[in-house]
Amino acid sequence: MDSNFFYMKTGLPIFLLLVFFGFNTYAQKTELASLDFIINVENVSELSQQEVIQIFRNGRSLWPNREKVLIVLPSNNSRLATDVAAKLYGSTVSGMQKFWLALVFQGRANPPVFLQTAEEIIAFVKNNPGAIGVIPSGSGPIPTDLKLKIK
Repeated sequence: MDSNFFYMKTGLPIFLLLVFFGFNTYAQKTELASLDFIINVENVSELSQQEVIQIFRNGRSLWPNREKVLIVLPSNNSRLATDVAAKLYGSTVSGMQKFWLALVFQGRANPPVFLQTAEEIIAFVKNNPGAIGVIPSGSGPIPTDLKLKIK
């Protein structure tokens, strides 16, 4: 068999996958920069982008201090939901909700708290230890002690 044929059958698809996932990772990093994360967990004020993605996609149920993770998201009829769904989940608002419904239905996660406004999300996180929330950047003033830094 010709080596060019082998490359076309195996090398090119692998190359295309690497290019796609490379751009997808870059796009994900860029998208997270336009979101603000609010957190109320003792001794946690900074997380990596990968840790944040894992948390919001149910990769963690407890914080290092053994507190339960409470995820707070904009509700489906909130003006904030479209940006959060697109930038954090790469989906529509409906897709983000279906994602969570499937996890909850399968017993793999507790449902997130869905709130209407940035102010409600910030207040909920402030008043609930273990909570982490997300809003589009500039949606509301976040107290410095609740602002999560992405490293």
